[in-house]
Amino acid sequence: MVSGSLDSWLERLVFIILIWVMVPNIGHADINGGWLYRVAVPVEDQSTGERHRAGSQALDIVLKRVTGLAEIERTPAIEAALGNPQRYYHQYAYSNTRIDEQEGFYLNVRFDNPAIARLVRDSSLPVWSANRPNIIAWIVVERSALLPSGRRRVSREILGADQSDPLLKSLKANASNRGLPLIFPTMDLKDQQEVTPGVVWGQLSSVLFDASRRYNVDAMLLGRIVETPLGYRSEWHFARTNSAHYHAEEQSDYEALAPGSVDFVARILVQKYAVASGESGLLRFVVRGVAEFSAYSGVLKYLEALEFVDSVQIEEVQRDELLVSIQTNSSWQQFIDLLALDDSLQPLQRGRPNANYGASVQNNVLLWQKDQH
Repeated sequence: MVSGSLDSWLERLVFIILIWVMVPNIGHADINGGWLYRVAVPVEDQSTGERHRAGSQALDIVLKRVTGLAEIERTPAIEAALGNPQRYYHQYAYSNTRIDEQEGFYLNVRFDNPAIARLVRDSSLPVWSANRPNIIAWIVVERSALLPSGRRRVSREILGADQSDPLLKSLKANASNRGLPLIFPTMDLKDQQEVTPGVVWGQLSSVLFDASRRYNVDAMLLGRIVETPLGYRSEWHFARTNSAHYHAEEQSDYEALAPGSVDFVARILVQKYAVASGESGLLRFVVRGVAEFSAYSGVLKYLEALEFVDSVQIEEVQRDELLVSIQTNSSWQQFIDLLALDDSLQPLQRGRPNANYGASVQNNVLLWQKDQH
C-alpha cells in the first residue's frame, strides 16, 4: 500500500501510468554505444552475391559480439539467418574506407538491435550486455639484433596506439570482432614520462593503474612478448581491481599472437557477465532515490535497455522508493555484477526498504545514482 493520503496515492498512480505511456524502449546498445551492431566487411563489388556473402559474414560477427561466443553453432535457425542476413539489417551502404591502415571498398551494415535480440533468444544463445569494461593494453616487445662484434643488442618497445605494427593491427581487428572495447596508450610525452618499457616488462601494476586513469578504463591487459629463434613467446596478464588472470602462448608469426590473447580476455568476461539462455525467473528489489519524474523515467529506461532483462514492472511506490520486479535469466549476484559496470544503480549493503515488502527483498536495495552523475 502506498503511504500518504488517497489524493497523493492517486497522483502517484497517474504519474506512474504516464511514465509507462511516455517512456520509449530505448535501444540496448545505447548504454555503451551502438558499435556492437555496426560491421564493415570488405567486398569486391556491389553484386548481389558479394553483398550476400559479406552480409552473412557481418551477421556472424555481430552474433559473436552480442553472445561472447568464439564460434556460433550452426543450428537450423542460425543457418537460416545466415542464409538471409538482410532480414536483420537496419540499414546498409557501401563506402571506400580506410580501416586499420588499409584502404578498401566495404559493405557497412547496421543491424537491427531488436531483430538480433530475438534471433539470439530464439536460438537459446547467451546474452552479453553491451555495457562492458573498457580495457587498455600495455604491451612491451623485446627484440634482439646481432651486432658486428658478434654480441646481441636487446631492445624493448611499448606498442603505442598510432604505430604501424602488425600485432597492433591484428589485436584491434580481433577485439572488434569479439566485441571487446580495447584501446592502446598513445605513448605521448606524458605516457613516456610515467611508463617506461621496464615498467610494463615488470608489470608494475600500481604505476600502470595510475597511468591508465587518463584513459577512463576499467581493466588492463599487460603483455610481454619476446622474439625467439623459432618465433615469438608471449605472456599476458588481465588485471582488474582485486583480480588477475594469466595466459601464455608461443607462435611462429608475430601477428598470430592476437587471436589467443583476445580470446583469453573475452572468455574471462563472458564467464562473469554473459547471461545464459533458459527459462527466465523473477527478481524483486527496491530502488531508492526516485522522488523526481526524471528518476522514475531514468530507472525504467535503464532497466528496459538491459539486454538480459525480458520485462520490467513497478509493483509499488513508497516515498522515494520503487518496488521493482524484472524477468531475467540472471541470478541476483550476476545482476549486481552487471550493474557495477556503470554504477547507475548501486547496492546498499546495509540498506533496508522503508516498507515491509516481504522477506524476498529485505536485502535487495539499490540506489539510483545516474541523475547525480
